Amino acid sequence: MKAHNCLVVSGSPALRRWPFSSARGPVVIEAAGTFTANNAKSVLDMALRGMGIARLVDAVVDDPLRQGHLVKLFADSHRVEPVSLVALYPESRRRLPKVSAFLDFLAAMFVDPPWRLAGRSRREPSSA
Repeated sequence: MKAHNCLVVSGSPALRRWPFSSARGPVVIEAAGTFTANNAKSVLDMALRGMGIARLVDAVVDDPLRQGHLVKLFADSHRVEPVSLVALYPESRRRLPKVSAFLDFLAAMFVDPPWRLAGRSRREPSSA
């Protein structure tokens, strides 16, 4: 890993930790490199430009992987760890209909994520 420039999403501590399995058991590496951004799209763009390697969630890398623009690395040793998605909104007596609609949309999207459907088998989060 030290030989690679790791591209990091700064807003997600879980994505800064790169978990692996080794002969001696689980190993976690804190990724560091020359580029850090607070959004996954910027990190994806840098990976697509060949500026380094990144650990990103399936939803972000599914299309580039299927199109052959990215390849999975460390598939034999990468350990899958779930990454949370949290929706925050102000508490009130009545939730705005648009907030309710958005929360319903998120719940529907992540029960059966479309990037894991269409006849493809369920994949583990990708290290691209």
